Amino acid sequence: MFTSRVKLCVLFFVFLFLSHFHIDKSLANGSTPIINEYDLLYESRNRSIWGPGEAWSIPDTTIPIIDRFDWNESFDWDAQLSAEDYYIEDYPETPEGTIGVELSGETYGEFGLDVVFRDFGAASADIVYPVSIITNQSGPLQAGETITLETNWVSTDGTVFEVSPLQGIIDLDATYELYAELYAEACFFACADTHFGTPYHLEKTTDTILSVSIQDPISLDNIPGFDGHIRIPVIDHTVSKEADGRTLVAEGTDDNFVSVTADIDFWLTSWFGYVFEYCDDPLDIEICFELLGIDTNFMMSQYQRLTLSPELMISVQLPESVAYEIYNGTTLIDSGTSQSLTYNADYILAITVPTDWSSNELLEPIFELETAIENQTETKFAQDISLNAISVTEPFEIGPAFEYSIDIFSYTDDSLFDQNLAPWALPFNLQRRIYLPILQKE
Repeated sequence: MFTSRVKLCVLFFVFLFLSHFHIDKSLANGSTPIINEYDLLYESRNRSIWGPGEAWSIPDTTIPIIDRFDWNESFDWDAQLSAEDYYIEDYPETPEGTIGVELSGETYGEFGLDVVFRDFGAASADIVYPVSIITNQSGPLQAGETITLETNWVSTDGTVFEVSPLQGIIDLDATYELYAELYAEACFFACADTHFGTPYHLEKTTDTILSVSIQDPISLDNIPGFDGHIRIPVIDHTVSKEADGRTLVAEGTDDNFVSVTADIDFWLTSWFGYVFEYCDDPLDIEICFELLGIDTNFMMSQYQRLTLSPELMISVQLPESVAYEIYNGTTLIDSGTSQSLTYNADYILAITVPTDWSSNELLEPIFELETAIENQTETKFAQDISLNAISVTEPFEIGPAFEYSIDIFSYTDDSLFDQNLAPWALPFNLQRRIYLPILQKE
């Protein structure tokens, strides 16, 4: 409160100083300035921070975490094993030489990982905005005289800018397909082969891995193949005023509201019973293939900055029409004759009182707070992936037939939530006022 009073005192003396340099004519004739102070309280409750109106919602949006990719590969591998390393039933003595192994087949498939933001309602804000206003009237209203009215105002202590959390649902969807056909032949004096029960075809499918709709973090450690947490973003806003003493800024960050490490093939095996490892033993030599291995990490964070830019408008209803001029500093921006005057409080009003002016009415001003709000919300994504299709794991390692990997990378989406809307008007209601006249006669 002390700070606000200091500001008002400074404004008062600034007014007295500036009154000698503006368009004031009555001071030159020895008139005494009339200073008035107004304390007003404005409120705006349950207003959407995402767009005009209270029912605004964010459109359902799908964002690819891992862009869908596909593959179609064939392979033909040859390998040799030392016969001394294996006991073969038909040859009781340890043989010498090598066992030839031929491995061949083909694989095709597709994979993608999406995050879906759906049913997100309009997070709202409650704003309390107290203001103090000082008006400097160059002199009393006197017939035939020109007087000026200057105004300055600031937002005072007691400002509130509270934002409620978002409500919505986040889905994590995986799209996948896998076809594998395998053949292995082992030869040592005689030959034996196997197809490992293939061809194997996991048809193209999209499954929701998980879905969350609450602000508290949900641990994923109980989901096979997953570690980490996921939740709806919750911004803890810090509220400040800019140097003009009027503009409000509420900003904050929710770091890693999604942080996931996922072994997708392990999840598919545990959740749906899919088998991705096959073994067979031609010539009593166990040969094992891993059909699919997918590992990924992904994180999401969000930054938000809400900017409230207010303007104070003054309206005065006069008992009769007067000639007026409105200045921005020393620049004339409007003039004419009217009984009703409405203008920006940052401007200077000059009126010429008619020579037959006889009204004794108290002219009470109407102060309207016109504000625009701007929402800048940025969602940051970071992810990596490693995918291998068809690898020999036993008795040696060969492959994979197809390999795809992306090192950790990140990007920022600045329109997912705020839709890049231009600033829009936010209505305020006047909750408390002190009735004082304006444009006083004496």
